[in-house]
Amino acid sequence: MLNNSQRVLDGQSMTTIWGRLGNNRFLLVGLIGVVALLAIQLLWPGQPATMPIPNATPVGGQVQSGDAILEQITAYRQSLEEQLAELLSGIQGVGEVRVMLSLASGPEIVPAMSVQTSQRTTEEKDSNGGTRVIQEDSKSSNLLTNSSNQMMRIQEKLPPINGVVIVAQGADRADVRLELTRAVQTICNVPAHLVQVLPGK
Repeated sequence: MLNNSQRVLDGQSMTTIWGRLGNNRFLLVGLIGVVALLAIQLLWPGQPATMPIPNATPVGGQVQSGDAILEQITAYRQSLEEQLAELLSGIQGVGEVRVMLSLASGPEIVPAMSVQTSQRTTEEKDSNGGTRVIQEDSKSSNLLTNSSNQMMRIQEKLPPINGVVIVAQGADRADVRLELTRAVQTICNVPAHLVQVLPGK
C-alpha cells in the first residue's frame, strides 16, 4: 500500500514528465488513441459495416411480363398525351388538339448494389537480390435484397420522349405552329426537329 508521500511524488513526477513533453504531448495522446482503436478492432472484430442506401425501394417480387410492361408504358404515354393536348389547346388561336408521343424505350430500373473491393500487395525477393511487387485488386458486386428477398432499386427511369406529333386546329398559321413547337420543346425537353405540328380539320 502506498503512503501519501509516495502518491504526491508520483503525481509530481507525472507532472514533470508531462511538462517535458511540451508540444509533443498532443502527438502522444493521438498515438495512444490510435493504438487503443487498433487494439479494440483486433480484440473484437466486427462485421463489415454496411451503409443502407437511403432511397432504395423494393421492386415487386415477381418479374413483370412483357405484356404488363407494355401496358404500363402505354398508360404512361397516353397520360402524357392527354396532359399535353389539354395544355396546348389553351394556347391562344388553337382549337382542338391531338397529340402522339413516341417513346425511345421502356422504363429502366437502376438496382441497388453492394460493391466490395479489396487490394492485396505482395513483395517477392529473388535470389539475385531483386524485388518484385505484385498488386492484386478484386471487386465483387451483389444485388441488394430486402427481408422478403425482393430486389432493392435506387431509381426507376421513365422512358424518354423520342418524338412528338401535334394535330391542332389553327396550326395552319405559322405563329401558332411556332408557339406549339416551343411549348412542346420546353415541356418535353426535345429539340425542334423532333416536333411536328400539323393543321387539323
